Amino acid sequence: MISSVTCHNWISGVYTGEVDRIVMRAFDTGDNLQGSITGTTEFMTLDFAEITKVTWDDVGNSGFVVDEIVLNGTSNVVPESSTNLLLASGLAIQPGVARRCQKS
Repeated sequence: MISSVTCHNWISGVYTGEVDRIVMRAFDTGDNLQGSITGTTEFMTLDFAEITKVTWDDVGNSGFVVDEIVLNGTSNVVPESSTNLLLASGLAIQPGVARRCQKS
């Protein structure tokens, strides 16, 4: 899950001290607005508990460049069902293998 988005606000591909005025918005899984930032700073960051979508809009209609987008958060890895099936079948045959080894 993404909890932070940082982007570099460039003008014409380089930072010149004059950057574009843009609006960055963060949304959650229900497409609810979590918050936004409007600015002309070189770096723009949004921090929220859950970010699933980010949008950028041009305030001055002159076009803008966003670069170096950094996403921070945690990964919630969900095992595939085939992985669980393989694990369960391996665990199920363990008692039989152990008994066979004891008889030998």
